[in-house]
Amino acid sequence: MRDIEFFKAPVMALRGIAVFPGMVYSFDVGREKSIRALDHAMNGDQRMVLVMQKDMAVDEPGPEDLYDVGVMVHVKQVLKLPGDVIRILVEGEFRVNVDYTQESPFLACEALEMPDSGYRTSPAKLEALLRVAYQLYGTYADLLPKNSAENLLRLMSSEEPGYVADFLAMFCGFKYPDKQEALEELHPVKRLEFCLRTLSSEIEIMKLEGDIAEQVQAAVNKGQRDYYLREQLKIIHQELGEEDDDQEFSDYEVKIRALKLDAAIEEKLLKDLARLSKHPAGSSEGALLRDYLDLVLELPWNTETPEIVDIDAARKKLDDDHYGLQQVKTRVLELLAVRKLSPDITGQIICLVGPPGVGKTSIAMSIAKCLNRKLARIALGG
Repeated sequence: MRDIEFFKAPVMALRGIAVFPGMVYSFDVGREKSIRALDHAMNGDQRMVLVMQKDMAVDEPGPEDLYDVGVMVHVKQVLKLPGDVIRILVEGEFRVNVDYTQESPFLACEALEMPDSGYRTSPAKLEALLRVAYQLYGTYADLLPKNSAENLLRLMSSEEPGYVADFLAMFCGFKYPDKQEALEELHPVKRLEFCLRTLSSEIEIMKLEGDIAEQVQAAVNKGQRDYYLREQLKIIHQELGEEDDDQEFSDYEVKIRALKLDAAIEEKLLKDLARLSKHPAGSSEGALLRDYLDLVLELPWNTETPEIVDIDAARKKLDDDHYGLQQVKTRVLELLAVRKLSPDITGQIICLVGPPGVGKTSIAMSIAKCLNRKLARIALGG
């Protein structure tokens, strides 16, 4: 193990990425301070410190917005791309503890190397941890949209727990606080155990995401299938000369909703309309449903005429319209008297029985006039 060293180096704040020791990674640089820090490094020994931001929403992070543990990297390549974009390739060297010494024109620090601590563990436990790591990463890779066999081979080529832990922390979809926790853990075995727990949780989340995505896709496919079938059905109706059916059903629905009926009544009428839409043109049951809907829509829903209950005027009207029938007129006046005393009463019915021509309809018409109510006469045909 080499001696712990102390460095002065420029600092680049990372937002949305993480770099670990022993890993090679490329990313784009766009912020002014980061470009100045890169220029300073390239004019020197091509080394700089990469530190993750605590809050990715901060555009111009200061020392208070950065962690105190980062990674010393060697800048291996710098490419200038169109659009003033700079892409760099770096290789992580070792962990460092950062003491910020400068904020402008770029961040700089005094960095103290943080080597991995020594550890003692049984060969069997270490072998078990490595096998679990290989297996979990294989499962994780299978769940990715793009499965990289190369990364799995790189992982399995190492039996060093610290390297395996750093590999998992960098290339698996850990949350950035978890990546930082793995970076700050200097005990290789403990770091590997932490990464295995985090990776296991990440795999469970990815499986749930996959299940949800499959359910959503199944729902979308069903919707597309239904749309395709409806379009086919529409074309069939057009070929049969039934192209106006959809417009008719749409008009029925608009009329039903325009009535502003109670929810239960509206739901019942819409169900009947749905039944009608499933019947072929010319069917007897479809004709009955159509007549039923026409009748319901013609009824005076939510339309009332003001009622006037005047006993004396009613008696005079009945006497003017009918001679005799004292028992019938008395019963009608009793009904009106009850209605005047209890205006909220509902469901009153008078049944007039007798052969044709004795005055049943004329009595009903007189009652309607007495109450100032409209009369609807419906002949039921016996």
